[in-house]
Amino acid sequence: GKLDGFEFTCPVDSYFPNSYGLYCISGNVAEMISDQPISKGGSWGSFRQKILIKSEEEFYAPNPYTGFRFIATKKVN
Repeated sequence: GKLDGFEFTCPVDSYFPNSYGLYCISGNVAEMISDQPISKGGSWGSFRQKILIKSEEEFYAPNPYTGFRFIATKKVN
């Protein structure tokens, strides 16, 4: 840790967005997938090969490595 100045997780806008305009998709916590016990994207505690959106990991209980991402949409009139 601390190679980027943060001991664990970091604020959402700490780095540049990806080509979709999204921030911190990989590296903070792995995102839960619906109601399945599967997470994707890796976390700050994952090995390098697990910090990919296509990577999957199972989880069985709450932990500091797995979370969820809020999604908001905006209607344009």
